[in-house]
This record gives sequence, structure tokens and C-alpha cells, in this order.
Amino acid sequence: MPDQFFESEVESFGDGVVLRLRGAAGLPAQSELERLATRVLSGRPKRVVVDARELSFIASFALGQLVSIARRVQSDGGEVIVGGAADPVTEVFERSRLGGLMTMVGATRLEEILRDIGTA
Repeated sequence: MPDQFFESEVESFGDGVVLRLRGAAGLPAQSELERLATRVLSGRPKRVVVDARELSFIASFALGQLVSIARRVQSDGGEVIVGGAADPVTEVFERSRLGGLMTMVGATRLEEILRDIGTA
């Protein structure tokens, strides 16, 4: 069973947000993830960068929240980038075949993106 710790942080930049996820995004984090999705989408961002470097686990519900964010952002002409995920988390994204909704990048590329937008 994954650790129950989960924490998130939202940082705005220009026309987008950086969403930092830490710990295990499992069922105990459900209400926080719902609030997080509402908060992120309320600003109608054109770009959402998900920093998943410290995300140790992602449950289907949490993945569903990210899909909801990605669909909304895409429908507004924007993009969602998920970066730096550990192998087990990356495998969940790959098995879910979400490449059309979210762009997956490695930790090095994520750091470049964060530097470019001034939130490194």
C-alpha cells in the first residue's frame, strides 16, 4: 500500500499554472484533488505544467482529475505537460494511453520548461 502522504501546490505564471504533486495521489487525497482541479480550471489556463518529480503513486481517480483538467485546457486551445514522473507513475500514464491529452517529458526537459517560465 502506498504512503498516505499527499501534497499539492499551484503556482501561476503568465497564462498558465504549475501544478506540483508530492507523495501518493490515492483515494485519501480525493477531496484535495477535486478542489485542486476546480482551482486550476477556474483560471482557464492555456498551459498547465504538472511537476510529478515527487509523485510516488497515482490512483485512477487522481488520473481522472488530470484528464478532466487536460480536456478542459485542450478545449480552450491549451496544453498540459506532465514532467519528471518516476517509472511507476509514468507506466500508469502510458497504460492509460493519454498521449493525445497530455505531453509526458523527462525531468531534464521539465527543469528547462520551469526555468523558461520562471518557476524553477
